[in-house]
Amino acid sequence: MKKILPALSFLLLTVLTFSLVLKSNAQSQHVGWIVYDQLPKNYQLYARGNDNMAQVPITGRTADWKNWNYVSVVTYRNGQPFSYHRSSFKPLTSTQAAFEMYPTIKAEKADYSFDIYCCTATDSVHLTHCQDIVAGDIYAIYGQSNANAIMSSPVGDKYIRTFSRTPDLTNPGVSDADTNWINAAWTVSPVGYWGLELQNQILQKYGIPTCVINGAFPGRSIDELTYFQGQPSNYYKHLKLRISKSHASRIRAFFFYHGENDAFTHTPNYPELFDKLQKLWEKDYYPVVDEFVIMQMDVPSIASNTGSAIRESQRTVSALYPKMNSFATVGQPGYDGVHYSSLGYGTLATRLVNYLSPKHYGVPQTAGLRAPDIQKVYYEDEAATQLALQFDQPVQLPADSVIGFYLLSFRNFLYINGNESSVLPISSATAQGNTVHLKLSRSVSLNSLTYLPSHSANLPISPFIGPYIKNSRGLAAFTFHRFPVGNALSTPTLEARLQNGIVVLSWPTISGAEAYILERRLSGSDSFEYLASVDKNQFRDLTFEPQQAYTYRLKAVTRLSESAYAQASVQTSSISEEYLSQSLTLGPNPVSDRLFVNFGPTLTGTLQVYTLQGSLVHQQHFSEQKTDELNLSLLQPGTYILSVLTPEGIKVSKRFMKF
Repeated sequence: MKKILPALSFLLLTVLTFSLVLKSNAQSQHVGWIVYDQLPKNYQLYARGNDNMAQVPITGRTADWKNWNYVSVVTYRNGQPFSYHRSSFKPLTSTQAAFEMYPTIKAEKADYSFDIYCCTATDSVHLTHCQDIVAGDIYAIYGQSNANAIMSSPVGDKYIRTFSRTPDLTNPGVSDADTNWINAAWTVSPVGYWGLELQNQILQKYGIPTCVINGAFPGRSIDELTYFQGQPSNYYKHLKLRISKSHASRIRAFFFYHGENDAFTHTPNYPELFDKLQKLWEKDYYPVVDEFVIMQMDVPSIASNTGSAIRESQRTVSALYPKMNSFATVGQPGYDGVHYSSLGYGTLATRLVNYLSPKHYGVPQTAGLRAPDIQKVYYEDEAATQLALQFDQPVQLPADSVIGFYLLSFRNFLYINGNESSVLPISSATAQGNTVHLKLSRSVSLNSLTYLPSHSANLPISPFIGPYIKNSRGLAAFTFHRFPVGNALSTPTLEARLQNGIVVLSWPTISGAEAYILERRLSGSDSFEYLASVDKNQFRDLTFEPQQAYTYRLKAVTRLSESAYAQASVQTSSISEEYLSQSLTLGPNPVSDRLFVNFGPTLTGTLQVYTLQGSLVHQQHFSEQKTDELNLSLLQPGTYILSVLTPEGIKVSKRFMKF
């Protein structure tokens, strides 16, 4: 029986479902006389784009196309008609034709369904029905037990999903039999405690459905998770298969939480083994993964000769590989020396959601969403009794505490040249902004500095619970291992003077300096602003405001160290012709229609455009502006002169070409 389907209509209330035989293989689905190359599965989640929409491809082929005009799909949102699409048959050969439709759905807590029809001008046959489809975000997890995080969780929702299942530990074979979209859970197809909590928080805060595909296996070394007998291991291949079968077009983040097993077995070449894994990721995942988040593991309570070195390799991945960022787990609550309680895993999920929110959920970027990371360690004096630890954000030092007869102080966990039996002799410590300043009780020859022990098995307090250097949000700083220490640089002297109305800054060359950082502060301002980085010993400031008092400061820097600041002040004068001539810039030049003018200082005045013969062809006024824009689309191609005139009678001109 057939039912009429009015073209481009939503009045599709009842049809008799065509008797179908559904079977699947790796490439396509056969439904009646249609072979679908792409067809939504019930409960499928499609990755949303930056517009918060997801495209749902419905494509296929048929040999019985000459009796039909087109294929159509009606999209329903929560059971109500939402959109309609149709596709004519496009002949591929004399016996086969193709069709394709791409309805879009919104990422939200709503259920979408699709009814697909084969149509003539007057009749239609209902081919198939797909239901409970959503748009949202896809995440992947890989690693070992802390990535697995199997722990009872009450979290559950139809908009919190996963795809396929992880094989049993006793038989981690690759099988394509399970291609079902299901509710995410802590068991059966374990997403893990923090994976579930991450999904739940995203849903509750932002209303975005998610899918997490967790391919982690407890107790597996990085080698086991990468290769077996020269080929990608079954663990690796199964996660790859699940992601491939899910048709994930975009994975917002791929979390890798690992290292404990290799720390316990004292793996000496973890960075080299990670590099092999990264090369597989680069080949298999880079096109669809926004970023890889590499967790820096905590301080284990089991003895390890390589724990610190493994953590260091995890900390530094972003400097070595594209699309990679590290994320510290040290300092999370509920730590037992290897794993965490539900509080600890829940805290990790909260911190990850905070980290992801500005990138993917429209939340303004705020400071401290990621743990403080060391940038430089250097001596501040020639006597080698003062040391600076510079981080990438402001940090806070913890107070000392006593447990039993043991003094807990972060100062006990800074080690000389990687030797954990040689603690840095610190007499006092202060934190100022991004920098921790240490005064030593004696001169120490340092090549490198290590922060936090490789393990806590030999410590009076185990598992290790700090205290930690933290940021204002309470995130403990990344641990670091054998971080190079820079030599002290002499403090420069800075001179600031006016020369023909322009501020000229000069200083003597500092031995060992690789560059000089200049900053300035306008009188009345609370903070300095970055001005320039130069490798010479003079700089001309062409962007100051006239008749203002400025304080400039300068420091010498190398890759490893920096000097103290030198300061100098100057009172700027009225604008001079020479100053404006040097600060004025035009662009683009040549220009097609819109010319942008940058004055340098804030100005009021007039812009005039002349031909080379002296004819005025354009004029406009500006007031209290640093920049202006001219629409020159009506001018004929040629060479012109732009003049800037100020109320003080200063006139500066520059040529430009119009094409």
